[in-house]
Amino acid sequence: MKKKIAALGLAVSVMAGSVMPVYADVKVEGVSTTNTSNIGSVSAPAGEAAIEVTNGDSFTQTGDVEKKDSDGAAVEVLDMGSHVEVEGNITSEGSGVDVGDGTAEVNGDITAKKEAVTNMGGDVSVKGDVKSTEPDRSTIDNVAGSVSVEGNVSGSGTAVMNDGGTVTVKGDISADNPSTPTRPTESSNQAEGIYNTSGGKVTVDGNVTTTGKGTDGIYNEDSGEVTVNGNVQSSDRFAIGAWSESTTKVNGNVTGDGSGVFGDYTAIVEVNGNITAGKDGIIIQLWDWKNGSDVKKDNRGSYVVDGTIKTGSGSDSIIIKDGNAKSAHTKEQILEVLPDIIVYELETSGGGAYVGYDEKKNPTKTQAQIDDINSAVAKKINYIIRTEKNNNASMNLQGTRKMSGYDTANAKDSIIIRVNTVSGYEVSGVDGGEAVAVKNADGTWTLTVPEGGGVDISVAVKQIADAEQKQQREVNINPNRGGSSKAEWSKNARNNNAGGASDSFVTGTWNTDPATGAKSFTFNNMQAVSQWILTTVPGTTQNAWYYFNASGVMLTGWQKIRNANGKTYWYYLNPEEGTQKGVCLTNTVTPDGFTVNADGAWTVNGVVQEVAE
Repeated sequence: MKKKIAALGLAVSVMAGSVMPVYADVKVEGVSTTNTSNIGSVSAPAGEAAIEVTNGDSFTQTGDVEKKDSDGAAVEVLDMGSHVEVEGNITSEGSGVDVGDGTAEVNGDITAKKEAVTNMGGDVSVKGDVKSTEPDRSTIDNVAGSVSVEGNVSGSGTAVMNDGGTVTVKGDISADNPSTPTRPTESSNQAEGIYNTSGGKVTVDGNVTTTGKGTDGIYNEDSGEVTVNGNVQSSDRFAIGAWSESTTKVNGNVTGDGSGVFGDYTAIVEVNGNITAGKDGIIIQLWDWKNGSDVKKDNRGSYVVDGTIKTGSGSDSIIIKDGNAKSAHTKEQILEVLPDIIVYELETSGGGAYVGYDEKKNPTKTQAQIDDINSAVAKKINYIIRTEKNNNASMNLQGTRKMSGYDTANAKDSIIIRVNTVSGYEVSGVDGGEAVAVKNADGTWTLTVPEGGGVDISVAVKQIADAEQKQQREVNINPNRGGSSKAEWSKNARNNNAGGASDSFVTGTWNTDPATGAKSFTFNNMQAVSQWILTTVPGTTQNAWYYFNASGVMLTGWQKIRNANGKTYWYYLNPEEGTQKGVCLTNTVTPDGFTVNADGAWTVNGVVQEVAE
């Protein structure tokens, strides 16, 4: 910029002498040129850029770019509308690419001793790797601009520094800090894989790894968004730092020699894998450290881990870090602002606890009060209840609640499991993972969620022996072993289908999925699954039959449905929008010209048509 101002000053002095020279807006190897491209390698003279473009000009470099001194950048794009494309690699003892408000494309690698990419509002894309070698330097320093890298990003300082801009990395991010900070909170000689702030957005398809002292995998604050589709690993302070209403999502595992996650109560953190920490698993600070403000319940965030949190010996799974410049909070205040904590399983060792309370400033609480807080927080942890798919059976759970898309329950909650098998199979057992499932007299199963969670429900089924199966069919066809009418037989056969539905009228609640519009039905605290239901048509006094599939969704149109007699028939379930949608048509001709009997089954000349599945 100083060079540009000097050039403008020279232009003004020349104009005063009534002479107006023509200045080129492209400099290659320190020499102004009107060329728009160059073939071959270029090298920067001392104190100059190898390529400098200003005032909206464009330049293409087909070879490599080299800078052998540390003063300035190898490539400079200083103004809006200016553009540089480098088809080779860039190496520099100083900075690599410096973009003011223009655009730069690099089809090779960028390797620099200082910042490899500095972008102040422009647009930079790199097809190769980006690397910085000097400690306490950012490999990518992006402010309110856009940077995309198809390769890896690595450095000896912070790999990606993003302030209000957008950074996308298709490969891995790594930072290795060879120096030691003067104190744990010192920013100098500290290194992060990602430092994201001011509403910036960073997306990484690979892994984020940091090594050395004073390193964090991710430091995300000020409403920033970070998504990592791989794993995050840090060798020192914490793998993820999340502050001030930021959102951090990791679709792999999180590993740290220090703490796994350290954030405040406003942050949203989602880990779709395990957290393995050398110290504490998750530390939740109950004040906004960045903005120096006290807690506000409207700003509550959430911490979701679809995996196991494993801690170091003697360390706790969840730490509530309390106390600020004013005072610590009461138990009631803590519970009011506590973020949603949703996790599959907690695993400690060496005397560590599931929940710990840390009152560093102004300690005022007795041990009894601390124990009371820990117990109250532990009861608020929402454990993910997993279920394993079985092609011959479906499960319906009672006692769970949906949170962030997961079935969850608190420790010591009871869950009732109702299993529906396909015809010809029966339940031989139910396993609850870390919980013990007990069979009830009515055929359901009950388990109690243990402290620490780890509930993973699976069902074992076996085929019914031929003699048993024949007897089962006879019971289904005629429960009273004689005397049933044809209509009663057909209805009982239909109602005792693979889902084992109720064979009488039921009342319940209709539900609609806001995203898909799919209809479901709940009765007796259970969702209708793989079964027929006889209930009142909404908004009318008419009773009608409906069928719900293995996912609990009401079906419409022509459907092949297998009954307990082992046979499959076609039924027509009204597909038209309105109060009659889903109703099974009976004793009529369907809109497309087929006859159905009193039970809704398709007939030809009065004969029910059995069909192959």
